[in-house]
Amino acid sequence: MSATLPARYQLLEPLGATPFSAVHRVFDTRLERTLALHWLERLDEPFLAEMGAWLRQMGQVRHPAIAQVTDFDLEHEPPYFLLELGGEPPAEVAEGDTAVLAALLEQFVPVARGLASAHERGMVHGRVHWRSVLTKQSQLENETPPLFITDLGLPGWMPATEEVPEQLWPYLAPEQWRGDTAVAASDVYSLGIMLYKLIVGQYPFRGEQVGQWAGLHLNRQAPPAHTVRPAVPLELSALLADLLSKEPAGRPTMRELGDRLSVLAGQVAQAPLADSEDSLQIVVTYNDVASGGTQRDLFTLPATVELWYIGAAVDCEVRLMGRAVLPQHVRVHREAGRWLVEDLGSEQGTFLQGQKLVAGRPEVWLAGDSLQMGGYQIRWSHNWSAADTAVLRAPTTAVQVQLNPTQQTVTPGERAFFEIELLNQGIAVNHCVLQITGVPSHWVTLSGQMLQLLPQARATVQLTLAPPRTHAALAQTYPFQLLLAVTGHKAAHEATAGTLTVRPFVALRSDIQSQQLVNDGVCYLTIYNEGNATAHLSTTGRDGAGTLIYEDLPTGVPLAAGGSQTFAVGVQNPTRPWLGSSKVMPFTLTSTLALPSDPAQQAVQTNMGRLEAKPRLSRVLLTAVFGTLILFCIMSFLISTSYTSNRQAVTATVQAVNTERALEATLTAAARAIEEAQTPRPTDPPTLTPIPVHTLTPTGE
Repeated sequence: MSATLPARYQLLEPLGATPFSAVHRVFDTRLERTLALHWLERLDEPFLAEMGAWLRQMGQVRHPAIAQVTDFDLEHEPPYFLLELGGEPPAEVAEGDTAVLAALLEQFVPVARGLASAHERGMVHGRVHWRSVLTKQSQLENETPPLFITDLGLPGWMPATEEVPEQLWPYLAPEQWRGDTAVAASDVYSLGIMLYKLIVGQYPFRGEQVGQWAGLHLNRQAPPAHTVRPAVPLELSALLADLLSKEPAGRPTMRELGDRLSVLAGQVAQAPLADSEDSLQIVVTYNDVASGGTQRDLFTLPATVELWYIGAAVDCEVRLMGRAVLPQHVRVHREAGRWLVEDLGSEQGTFLQGQKLVAGRPEVWLAGDSLQMGGYQIRWSHNWSAADTAVLRAPTTAVQVQLNPTQQTVTPGERAFFEIELLNQGIAVNHCVLQITGVPSHWVTLSGQMLQLLPQARATVQLTLAPPRTHAALAQTYPFQLLLAVTGHKAAHEATAGTLTVRPFVALRSDIQSQQLVNDGVCYLTIYNEGNATAHLSTTGRDGAGTLIYEDLPTGVPLAAGGSQTFAVGVQNPTRPWLGSSKVMPFTLTSTLALPSDPAQQAVQTNMGRLEAKPRLSRVLLTAVFGTLILFCIMSFLISTSYTSNRQAVTATVQAVNTERALEATLTAAARAIEEAQTPRPTDPPTLTPIPVHTLTPTGE
């Protein structure tokens, strides 16, 4: 870079580039810190005006969790601005490390509140990704480094959808993939993706190409975090599900996110750990009707125990009394270092973290998770003392929830019905709010979403799930969660879960361009798969006489749900005549979409076209040829006649010239003769004729 900077800045190594600038590291000798220098490479007036407005707006947003602009000069050659420079992004949380998880949640509280401050001033980031949240450069020793967000609302960054930078593919909100302008809720979604990745250790979706990522964000529900990593607290899993709602209106605001993260950080920090194996201790919490308060009992088992029972029998390691408790209600045993809990066929059921256990099927019981039976809530951990039970998280709710049935299968355009049964096992009136996550919100109808439950009262709510008959309702199994929020508890928890299986259906729409072909031509066939599953496409061509030849017809081509593809189909007529009149030959292209798993389930659509077969030698051409021949004959006759006339004229001219020349020669000869007659001529001497001499020769007689 040949440009110069003010003397207080020392230019260091390049850091990279943005769509509008080259980025370098610089050292501010006055403040003794490194900064990010943006040399602007885009210099058109509209962009510079937008950049100036952004810089002035950034001057009004002062928050420790937002990277600040420290200096700028748009009149400089080239223009530049300096931005606070951070360190590395936060690291992922190791599974089960609650201390690091609590610290991470606490780190993100100011980030959420900083973005909330920007949103309240009308500024939206619009492209939050893993390099957008960085650690502060300066921090005290042995202190968790604070985080801050950079590149807030930078203009001139976001390109067209088909040119989205690869680092943004996992983070953009569904509305951004639809081409809408980013809003405050878009930042909530992107930050939710980042938190999900840091807490769970993987993205909620995984694609290869930009189109796959777009489809996943638009149509696929994120798997609940606690189902991917069981150590994730349910309250935190519910928060992540809220952040990743497909509809912007279903997401909390950044201000609400900051508050919920703060509460969750405290809850996770107080969660019991299972680091020591000295003893196994079980805390039982229940409502004491006599005293009207909550009681806790502590049971201690040796660390070597491998099998124990909970029930009303005298020989149960954890003995509980009550009509709803069987003599041996549940069995708990150790397997591969984990505790598995199994319901032994109780009538009213056993609930683990609000989800009813299937009798005879063991489920993993993690330290600190709540097991409910009757009016009891049971948790286990290692080395709790009686005093420690006072700081345990209070039971989330005394309301038990059951879903019937737990799974349904439905065809798009139809409805699936579930019944949600709620039982208030507590001693107080509970005001409950039901929420459904895991399926798009516009599929869900609840007959009652806000309920008031008296102590020991039951209520039934009808849940209707109605996937629309569109390609967006993909044919797959959707695990969904029923979240229950009770008055007095900030976070909802998972009360129960179910599955909805959407059957595949096939729907086809096709279009043909160049319907009128002449002789041999190409028509363009576009096929739209409007079904909800990948289907195989095959197309056949047909005409009345069966003489046309069809080239490049698709056969067995897979077409994804909601996808389309255009095919160039050649149509040829091998029997085209040499002579005669034109002939119009109608033809049809019949396209069939069929499911590979069920070929009988198919959709068929026909498109019509016409091929005009013209003779190789048309009437016009023949007329032109005969006309040309007649014209040639006429011209030949005229030329011949003209030639003969011209030749006769030339002959007469030649004869006249010859006659004139002969007359001229005669006159010349006559004039010479007259002239010679008038001129005396000398007398020629007489000519003597010699006399022959004969010599006689005597004979030899």
